[in-house]
Amino acid sequence: MTPHLNLQAELLCSEREAGDVDLTLHEVDPSFRQEIEQDSARIGAHYQPALRHDLIASFIYSDSDNLGQRDFDIDSPPDFVNDITFIVESPIRSYAAEIQHLFGGERFKTIAGIGYDRTRNGILRSERALPGTPPDKLLPPRSTVDHREDIYGYLYALVSLGSTATLTLGMSYDSFHSFSHR
Repeated sequence: MTPHLNLQAELLCSEREAGDVDLTLHEVDPSFRQEIEQDSARIGAHYQPALRHDLIASFIYSDSDNLGQRDFDIDSPPDFVNDITFIVESPIRSYAAEIQHLFGGERFKTIAGIGYDRTRNGILRSERALPGTPPDKLLPPRSTVDHREDIYGYLYALVSLGSTATLTLGMSYDSFHSFSHR
């Protein structure tokens, strides 16, 4: 916009499908399927109010819908169908905001910032069976909502100790809260 003010914006829409992507070397389940749809928006700004002073701000919003399902065989009498599909739906809504100040002196530099991050993850677990499965073989649907909130701040000072060393001093504060409810 000007030599002292830059703005940026990004919109992202993605859809992914995958199978079992277990990276822990456990047994891979070929019946497991995942579908993920995610929309996100990010805006940011860089402002230089004076020489050697920079302000950077960003805001990110994300809206994601995740669907996973896995098929199970259960022991049942021969006159019942024994296939059950376990389904997990997980809509995730989150946003984060951060502002940072940078000072770049000759022998002394600072980085200071504050931020806020909030995530809401709804989880609905249900089962679907083929016709003929008795109701006592199915679990009732369960729903939980996880909330996470993080408020943080930090300050780092970098002091040049000559051409071969830099002393870094820092401190930070982090307040993290998480709770779930059904």
